Amino acid sequence: MGYVKLGVIHAVLACFLLVPANGQAAPIEDQSNLLTNSSFLITDELNHAQTFTVGLAGQLTRIDVGLNPSSGILSVDLTDTIAGEPGSTVLASDTFSAGFSTGPGLYSFDFTPFNVMVNVGDVLAFSLAGDPGSAFGVFAFDGDAYPGGLDFNRVNSVGPSWVDFSSSQVDLRFRTWVDPDASPTAVPLPAALPLLAGGLGLMGFMGWRRKRKAAAA
Repeated sequence: MGYVKLGVIHAVLACFLLVPANGQAAPIEDQSNLLTNSSFLITDELNHAQTFTVGLAGQLTRIDVGLNPSSGILSVDLTDTIAGEPGSTVLASDTFSAGFSTGPGLYSFDFTPFNVMVNVGDVLAFSLAGDPGSAFGVFAFDGDAYPGGLDFNRVNSVGPSWVDFSSSQVDLRFRTWVDPDASPTAVPLPAALPLLAGGLGLMGFMGWRRKRKAAAA
């Protein structure tokens, strides 16, 4: 009977150990441009993108974008850059659906599930595109408000290339968040699994032993 109790204790302890611990440090605001004096339209045909330069090493968890949603679904992709322009490699993505209760403001896009690790000086971009029939306004500042990047636009019927606003230094309204304490996600064998297996195995062995004794009697 003592062995069975020991097996139960092992299994219960393992279950507690397999529960992830809370208390992870909160992300820190990294890059931002919260100034605005103009806005642009985003549809499935007309897209916008903003490049930015990372200032904190860690996991890029979220990007807030100044939007005035009207209708449809907006897709936000985090991408690499090539020669300072938005690239084609998507590192993370999120979507937002406009509704009757939505209005102008900063809207958050969560990239935490993609575990995007960044270093100081990395130049990345986020691009905004609507689904067919959608209409979103994105706030911007016409002037060099953010020196770490630029706003780009793309007309899909013309081609896949992005065009920057280098002549007037336009920047979208945005801010990025980085968790400096995060580490790359690995999938090792949880330390509690051997304890759980041992406990369950001991319980199974004792059950088999009791059945064997009962059959012999």
